[in-house]
Amino acid sequence: MPYSPPGRVPIARSLPGKNSIIMPETPASIEKVKAAAAACFDSALRKHREGEDSFRVVGSYAAGMDQVLSDLFEQEFAGSQEVALIAVGGYGRRELCPYSDLDLLILRESSSSDSDIQRFVTLLWDCGFDLGHSVRTLQECYEYMVDNPITGATLLENSLIAGSRRLYKRFESEVVERYRKKEGGKFVASKIEQIRLSLDTEGRTIYILEPHLKDGVGALRDIQRILWVENIRNGSVGFDGFSPKSVVSPDRVTSLREAYAFYLGVRCELHFHTGGRLEVLEDDSIREVAKNLFYPGDGREAVEGLMADYFRHARNTYQFLKYYIEVFEGLSFSQGLKRKFFIRPVGSYLKLYNGRLYLRVEPVEESLAEEIIGFFVEAHRLDCFLSQELREWIRGRIREGRVDFTGSMIIYRMLLSILREESGVAKILRGMRRTDVLGRIIPEFSRLEGLVNFGGHHHYTVDEHTLRTLEKLDSLRDEDAGMEEREFREILESLRDLVPLRMALLLHDIGKAFEGDHEVSGSEAAGLICERFGLNEETIDTIEFLVYRHLRMFKVSERQDYSEEGVVESFARLVGSQERLKMLYLMTYVDISSVGPGVWTGWKGAQLSDLYRRTLDYMQGGGALEQNFDEVLVASGLDPEARERVKSHCESIGTPSYLREVVPEKMLVHIDMVTGLRETGSAQVRPDSFLDFHEITICWWDRPGLFSDITGVLYSEGLNVLGARAFSRSDAVAVDLFHVEVVDQTGVPMESRVENIRAKLEAVASGEESVDALIGRWLKTNRYSPLLKRSRPLYGPSVKYDNTISDVCTVIEVNAGDRTGLLHDEASVLSQFGLDVRAAKISTIASRARGVFYVLDVDGKKVEDKERMARIEKELIARVKKPSLTDGK
Repeated sequence: MPYSPPGRVPIARSLPGKNSIIMPETPASIEKVKAAAAACFDSALRKHREGEDSFRVVGSYAAGMDQVLSDLFEQEFAGSQEVALIAVGGYGRRELCPYSDLDLLILRESSSSDSDIQRFVTLLWDCGFDLGHSVRTLQECYEYMVDNPITGATLLENSLIAGSRRLYKRFESEVVERYRKKEGGKFVASKIEQIRLSLDTEGRTIYILEPHLKDGVGALRDIQRILWVENIRNGSVGFDGFSPKSVVSPDRVTSLREAYAFYLGVRCELHFHTGGRLEVLEDDSIREVAKNLFYPGDGREAVEGLMADYFRHARNTYQFLKYYIEVFEGLSFSQGLKRKFFIRPVGSYLKLYNGRLYLRVEPVEESLAEEIIGFFVEAHRLDCFLSQELREWIRGRIREGRVDFTGSMIIYRMLLSILREESGVAKILRGMRRTDVLGRIIPEFSRLEGLVNFGGHHHYTVDEHTLRTLEKLDSLRDEDAGMEEREFREILESLRDLVPLRMALLLHDIGKAFEGDHEVSGSEAAGLICERFGLNEETIDTIEFLVYRHLRMFKVSERQDYSEEGVVESFARLVGSQERLKMLYLMTYVDISSVGPGVWTGWKGAQLSDLYRRTLDYMQGGGALEQNFDEVLVASGLDPEARERVKSHCESIGTPSYLREVVPEKMLVHIDMVTGLRETGSAQVRPDSFLDFHEITICWWDRPGLFSDITGVLYSEGLNVLGARAFSRSDAVAVDLFHVEVVDQTGVPMESRVENIRAKLEAVASGEESVDALIGRWLKTNRYSPLLKRSRPLYGPSVKYDNTISDVCTVIEVNAGDRTGLLHDEASVLSQFGLDVRAAKISTIASRARGVFYVLDVDGKKVEDKERMARIEKELIARVKKPSLTDGK
């Protein structure tokens, strides 16, 4: 049997079978066509698995499919001189990847053959081919290319499969050559601009962990655009088109071809492995892809090898493209004149033109290192960039060993001076990284280049993430910063010295290049680096602390209930000073914000801000966490009667954390809700909206399993729980606070959702409805919502117990792949074992979710029975792996 990968079937295998429509006059057997196409596919797979050059693999597949299509075409158009079947696009340049469409142009001389063409296309569909086809005359082809410069480029790369050779020659001369002569200039300009946008658009980078092999920065499409430009300029297809008129050297072209071949090979493997046209190198498949491409070592080592090659080729391609654009721009006559009259000298060695610095005179070798650092400082001062030509010169001097940046206190002082700048620091450091200078000054940093973060939630490589944290810090000084960022800007501007914070950010993940705990090894490495730089002991201590504890503030905010006594005090003692607290808060913000798109949320910000404010208040109060509650009530401005009502309410709840968590004014709202419940017997539900989350307060009759039911009801209203607090009064009334986000696209206003929540809670309590039925109906309606999160199996679940964090509760931490409804499934298990959830914190980063539950056992004490804990853990893992309800996907 020929190879058939899982998932979507290859070309000519998705046949309708005996129900397909086969034209009576068609002599070809559909089964023979299927077998012939499958043989082409299997031949390509075999060549690929044997490690053959990727150009040969895709080329042989294209040639094989040429024969299949040619046979079918000749049976329909035998001897016809009015129709030609032409491969275009990737197929036309002899690059047919396993699951790519067959891009075909059916060129006709007139409409007289339209019925035959329609019959032929129908036959191809009946054979199960995935077509990207068009039917056009010569004039229509030309007009299409003129009107559609983006997609029209596919016609530049073409190959005759079958049919009229005379018509095909006319296509080359009357369409392609005519287009080159009349529209070539505009086409080239548009492609150069597309490349520039691909490289320079904010947020795009080569250093992402799940790269798009086709449309990523410096990936296949960017290289193809260069090939199209060369096609227009030189009239040839492929990498041979760079000679002899090309603006780049043969060595650079060879490097570009190697990158293209690498991308093609990985893309083919991705297609073969996944059984479909997947273009993104995702976490779910990268281990098998690396293994199948013969990278040695275990899963992690093989992936590191694959990604190291990817980033090497991507970087080479990026540098090629930047150089190509820069040199190409200088070829025009107008640019030549401007360059002659508008260049101005900068300092002793540089000249400035068109926003770029070029080398005017080479510095003497004795001061070469210092002068190169000065180039970056000058670029920052003039708000311009180093030209690609200058960057290449710097890299060349480094490769030749003619410049040494290590061990020079002059160089170290220059870098520290850069770190003290108010803004633009990240731009300078990024330029240094691109020219290999930064890694020469701090050799430990060079080990982060292209390093893959295996935490499962990072979007970028370690070095790219590091530079983005520094860019985020610089952006806080922007005048158009949002309200949330203004708070951070005020804190940043209050710092006495920016060197400790910036150096800590530059080095905060340095430990990931070494074995062991990256916080420990990173702190040790940071200390040694800072000693080399000649920093004083106090500054080194601060930097070591920030590197070692750079995750601590986030961990406390996402895992600990800091309304409990002792949590804030302990954190404040750990930090030690207000200056360190400010730096740690800023560091936490920019670190999380730079992990990837959408990772920072208003909810994370609210939790961190709360912890920061509580800790700062504690420090400013000389170690006193809070006033006497009577003093708090007096200071609140409530009248005496209201103060008495609040005191009575707090005594009924009897939980000290309630006093720390809720301000007196909100306690009055809770009291009114309790009164409403008693007077009407109806569930009381109140919403409050914040930046990108909502707080839902629910007052209802307390009972076992209430927390689980509420999470299910919220889920059935398209609300995902981010955090929760549960309080019970002595009169069997529960006051529960839930922080939620909307995860559907129904557009239902929050007021209507609140009414639905109230009605559903009452229906569940009376037995008229079940929570499972409510969730099932919502899933049926919203299963295709793009906001609905589905777990990725890469991240296996884990459960941890901690009886030391809280004086009162057992803390259960559940880690799993994130998905909508995860909290409800976890809460259901806890309810099943009779556990009383007092607080819950949900933290998500990318595809991972961490649920932290503060629980009491059925006897109101901590969970300490080992056997019982094991049963709870087993059930939790089973439930998060396989939800009680699914969306049918």
